[in-house]
Amino acid sequence: MLCARADGTKCKPFVLLLRKRPLPEIVQKFAGKLVLSWAGKVWMDNSLTEEFLRRVLGPLAFGKRLLVWDAFRCHISNDTKAVLAELKVHQAVVPGGCTKYVQAPDVSWNQPFKAHISKNHEDWLVGGVKEYTRGGNPKTPSMEIYLQWVVDAWNALPADLIKASFKTCGIVNAADGSEDDLVHCFKPHGPIPEGLHVLKDKSSQPASAPDVEPEEEHEELEVQLQEVVVVDGDTRVGSSSDSDGSSDGDVSSADDL
Repeated sequence: MLCARADGTKCKPFVLLLRKRPLPEIVQKFAGKLVLSWAGKVWMDNSLTEEFLRRVLGPLAFGKRLLVWDAFRCHISNDTKAVLAELKVHQAVVPGGCTKYVQAPDVSWNQPFKAHISKNHEDWLVGGVKEYTRGGNPKTPSMEIYLQWVVDAWNALPADLIKASFKTCGIVNAADGSEDDLVHCFKPHGPIPEGLHVLKDKSSQPASAPDVEPEEEHEELEVQLQEVVVVDGDTRVGSSSDSDGSSDGDVSSADDL
């Protein structure tokens, strides 16, 4: 799972491993580079979602935080909601079918991240050090090798790309509409170019009276201006055969590995 802030700062990737028993040499080598979960599986559930929230987002924050992620069942479960409440993290769920439009990893990160790993894999196939089975077939890359690919691919993503993705997806754009044209799906070559005109028309109409008390309305605005975290979950890396912007606060984004 990849996570970054709107200022371009990248958090350490959260990686699920098929082994349940930690390897000391792996733990030591990737300390400070990856957050390793020796889960024995590579599919997120409630307990692993909680582990991600506690180890990557953490409980320490000076302001309110908003988490934006997809509607995967463990993201919207009661167990996860309880953890979010404890960590003082608010959430907004991207509806199914919409992540390709407004999910920063889907729109901007995943393609170059996966391409970098694919290039590393191809280079390894051609000239990398390999181990072979008794039948003479090359084994899959070792854990040390593919974890290093994750580190290298994540480090290769420019901070400017990360930062721009939050405006590309309309997450931290200026509230006055001056940055609406940065939203990628509204561009002339995008999937819904007419959306920009619809948005501007709606924005020009008088706002209806809110159904909340003034204090509650102010509270909601504070949430939006503090911290945003985006989570998406459909990117996989590793060897399955290894059996053993415009914001007054920090903004972050994450993507499952």
